[in-house]
Amino acid sequence: MSWRVADNCVLLPLDSRPVSVRLPVSLARLAGVRLATPPRGMLGGLHSPADFEGLRSWIFDTLTSKSPVLFVSADLICYGGLIFSRENRVSCDLALKRLDLLRHLKRKYPDLRIMATGVILRDSVSVRNDEDFALWQRLQSGRGPYPEWFTNLRQRNAAVNRAVLELAADGTVDFALLGKEDTAPTNPFRREISGLRRIVREQKISNRAMVINGTDELACLLISRYLSEKVKKKPSFLIDSRGSDFPARTPLFESRELVKTLREQIRAAGGRVAQPGKPYDIRLFLHCPKEQQQDLFALQLGGLRTPPKPARDKKYYTAFAKAVACEENMAAVADVAFANGADPALTNELISRQLLFKLGAWAAWNTASNTTGTTISIALASWIQKNRDRDIDVKRFFSEHILLLLERIADDDIYQSRTRCRLIRECDNPHSIENMIQINPVLNKTMIDMWNSNIQKNIIDRTFETCLSENINLVFSHAGIKSVKLPWSRLFECEVAPQAHFSVMEIDFTRAARPGNKRC
Repeated sequence: MSWRVADNCVLLPLDSRPVSVRLPVSLARLAGVRLATPPRGMLGGLHSPADFEGLRSWIFDTLTSKSPVLFVSADLICYGGLIFSRENRVSCDLALKRLDLLRHLKRKYPDLRIMATGVILRDSVSVRNDEDFALWQRLQSGRGPYPEWFTNLRQRNAAVNRAVLELAADGTVDFALLGKEDTAPTNPFRREISGLRRIVREQKISNRAMVINGTDELACLLISRYLSEKVKKKPSFLIDSRGSDFPARTPLFESRELVKTLREQIRAAGGRVAQPGKPYDIRLFLHCPKEQQQDLFALQLGGLRTPPKPARDKKYYTAFAKAVACEENMAAVADVAFANGADPALTNELISRQLLFKLGAWAAWNTASNTTGTTISIALASWIQKNRDRDIDVKRFFSEHILLLLERIADDDIYQSRTRCRLIRECDNPHSIENMIQINPVLNKTMIDMWNSNIQKNIIDRTFETCLSENINLVFSHAGIKSVKLPWSRLFECEVAPQAHFSVMEIDFTRAARPGNKRC
């Protein structure tokens, strides 16, 4: 595969959170795509919506006739971001009018591919304080009655999502991906999803639109789909749950079996699902709970002040690591043992056995669909990078892959699973912004201590395989955290920037002598 690095690609993200901006940009960069995004201040935050007029001016200033693709969140342009999709600040008429921006862009740039995401409103509200948290708990349980404002809100958002599908049907939007935000097996608003899927069927636009579970990972799935289209390849994924029946069950905050979401995400990302016993390109390892999935953030708010206990026994982790080591095709790991954080026992096993950079992707954050969608997207980009012609700076792209993996480890494991529980211990009120400002020194020290004692010591001066090349090893002289902060002044997410210094060792050996195969 040979193709030039794409310039002038543009992203109007869901909001200003790191998973909405930083993660998609890093994913695109891994595959050689430069992705322009608006200034963070223009995207708003937890308490302020995005500046629509500013975004409108920015997009017309940024796009050119040579821009190949625009990835756009309908929730950003219609409401001001994900948080404000849950509020009534914008009328239904105004929200629908703002979608005209996409029509204007398509008329001005008819060759521009527009790939849009939309969110099917969660079953509950945003949490900014204790009062919000109480309402969140009641609505999340599916117990009515629902406030009138909440019913009106759902009607507005449903109208916008129908309009996005209409744009896909008339050719304005080249591909629309709608995702259901936090819900539950009871899914009290299931008719919204079934109604949107019915439109896709009746309009016969299944090649231009999909309705799936999940939200924050939608942009990454679209970027991967674009990459797949660019190289005209559809890598196949073999789903490997290590014998667990968890994929046949419904994870926390979701409304359908995980295996259905996985198949939809693979298709949305531009891949194919491989059948057992058939050839495949990427093995997607799922790290599943032994029984029920638990919400780490809820446990931490409820009093858990240490990293979680291992989700499985020692034999399981040893066998899991061996399977990764022996995998001859690209391997990727989606850690769904917990919601809202990683299982540190698996992370430790993979790193101590020098397997981290053998992975095409790894993730373990928020919901199962967030984790799997991220893993699938990064794995597809890594596979493209591995199989493209080497007309580029190889070390640069190794660096992109390394930093992307380290950032996920730092965020999903070191912060969410090992650091956040200690920060909550330091807070009188975990929903207070004032507490968040005071907690920053503790955040920095705890994160760096946790990183150094669990990650850095197992990376420095050790040799690692890389999934991007079969005849190169990596040796690290440094792997640290450059910065960490709470971008929305709350404990739910952090923004962390890792850094790494490494050397590339070209080696000459037969496949049987690869370090990974020695461990089989």
